[in-house]
Amino acid sequence: MLFHPAKNPIELQVVHLNKSQEQRREDLMEATQGKAALKQFKKVMAKKAKQALKAKSKNKKKNSDNKSQVFVLDFDGDIKATAVKHLREEISTLISSANKGDEVVVRLESGGGLVHGYGLAAAQLARLKEAGLKLTVCVDKVAASGGYMMACVADNVVAAPLPLLAQSVWYHSCQTFING
Repeated sequence: MLFHPAKNPIELQVVHLNKSQEQRREDLMEATQGKAALKQFKKVMAKKAKQALKAKSKNKKKNSDNKSQVFVLDFDGDIKATAVKHLREEISTLISSANKGDEVVVRLESGGGLVHGYGLAAAQLARLKEAGLKLTVCVDKVAASGGYMMACVADNVVAAPLPLLAQSVWYHSCQTFING
């Protein structure tokens, strides 16, 4: 699931990522293989979904199947870390509804900014770990300064390939934050 910031900072919009991926797969299949193949594919998928639903209801009766969920949050930071208000609301919602062992993935993009703003953002991420949730931070473009601080709180950090110099700065910054 992806929590997408709505126009009102208190309002959350939930987008199921797997549904949009399924739609793209169906569009591609229709374009490349035709409507008949798509119809056959949907028929097979409906049958599998029905079987999975039966199996899930049997497992629910046994109460042995506790699948963990993955929640995805976006943090697009500016110099004042204004996105931390929305992040706080998202995290409060997750803590109240997620189960221990669930995972939260934060897609982080930040050029850095005010220390107190990004310190608050890092503290919000620490709340997730305190609640027993696994935290992964993904950095695609940049996570400088305060973004480093936020990333260092995570259990796992996944970053796009960076130039060697940038990788060593990333590692050094995280080690400085952790070790003091």
